[in-house]
Amino acid sequence: MRTVQYENTDLNLLLVFEALMAERNVTSAAHALGLTQPTLSHALNRLRKMCADELFVRTSRGMQPTAHAQEMAEPVRAALELIRGTLERRDSFEPSQARRLFKVLLTDIGTVNFLPALIAHLQVHAPDVQLETVQWPIDQYKTALQEGAVDLAIGQMPPIEAGFYQQRIFEDEFVCVVGADHPRIRDKPTLEQYLHERHVRVSLPGRPYSAVDEALSDMNCSRQVMVTVSQYLALLPILSATHLVAAVPYRVYLAMRGSGNIRMYPLPYPAPRVVVRQFWHARKHADPGLVWLRGVISELFAPEPEAISSAV
Repeated sequence: MRTVQYENTDLNLLLVFEALMAERNVTSAAHALGLTQPTLSHALNRLRKMCADELFVRTSRGMQPTAHAQEMAEPVRAALELIRGTLERRDSFEPSQARRLFKVLLTDIGTVNFLPALIAHLQVHAPDVQLETVQWPIDQYKTALQEGAVDLAIGQMPPIEAGFYQQRIFEDEFVCVVGADHPRIRDKPTLEQYLHERHVRVSLPGRPYSAVDEALSDMNCSRQVMVTVSQYLALLPILSATHLVAAVPYRVYLAMRGSGNIRMYPLPYPAPRVVVRQFWHARKHADPGLVWLRGVISELFAPEPEAISSAV
């Protein structure tokens, strides 16, 4: 078993580790930290002794991390983020002067629906603020927020748990979408027509069920699914090139219609509804920058913003 020497540990060594993980080069890491190369090399030797591991091995591709260093990378990043967040003064946020990166979880269609208006707002009010959107399976949203991999999630959130906050942005309902040249569906389809057609279904990663199929199951009905895809935006070329039928939230149809030859009709049964929320972890609830960003999202996209809620 590896024995780690914790006595007289210098937390600056964690900064050396972080820089080497990022740069994979002693000279570049030293420059990033404002140190000389001999100073950083000495710190690396101390770090190796403390961890009883080489940590970084010189190769033709630079200083590559050992298996133990790779295991350390995420806990060290999280620890440094926590320390920085504790020590930094964060009692105010001035968007016009701020230089900050926000990481937001969005689905593919969320990116289309939210990003253009949000970027336009940032260009005017917060020109040096950066956004990075990422996609994770929905069942991993909580982990991503809890571990600090992202700051905020927007979409169809899983049930809220203790330690998290949420706010409804808007509610939507599913509609029927087909290619414009569909030979049989030329008007609102009857339930018999709808069930007779073959369908393309969207099953988002981490969300194995479909609200559409659940609604049909409640009526003791089912649709003939020919194709299942994991992204809403994959529907457009499929519907344009085939005679398949899809059921999508109305705002998804609005995002698709300008780029493709498609038509929309109401569903011939009670349409499932979808609630889109923004969702965040309690440890970032009072972060002034995120308070501002959540307020901007609510202002831009929530016609009737609801109060923020949390689980006890």
